[in-house]
Amino acid sequence: MIKNISTLLVLLLTLFSFSQNAILIQNKNPKAKELKHRLNSTKDSLLLYSESKILQFEIFNENYEETFEVNAYYKVISLNEIPAGNYLVEVKLSDKIILIDLIKRHENKEIATSKSSLKKINEGKGMMLDENLNPITSSPHQSIESILTQANANETGL
Repeated sequence: MIKNISTLLVLLLTLFSFSQNAILIQNKNPKAKELKHRLNSTKDSLLLYSESKILQFEIFNENYEETFEVNAYYKVISLNEIPAGNYLVEVKLSDKIILIDLIKRHENKEIATSKSSLKKINEGKGMMLDENLNPITSSPHQSIESILTQANANETGL
């Protein structure tokens, strides 16, 4: 009975953790205890508050970097504009730097498309996208076979 309840509890916790937009991995170092950090209830903002003044806040990974000048004891940072990915958060206090890990997940937003563009796309026939990730709706002027055979003929000198 206890095993079944434990299994059910773990499954429910897993479901709740996957529904979050952001996960904050707390810094448990005793030297970092003066900085309190957590996500708000909707998981879309990072809340920072400290006993000493927060001078600067920086969030970065290999593809993204943003720095905020804070100069206050409390700061709320919106995570809505940050793309999905794994981040390192660096909080500069007057006498130390504290690092925090942040994971931002993909949001499940539907892509808005106009009805006219949906009518042009033939479902089930595949779709090609141009450089701007817009669907290509017109057919090519030459078949792929003719393009390929022409390229082979030019290479062989025929």
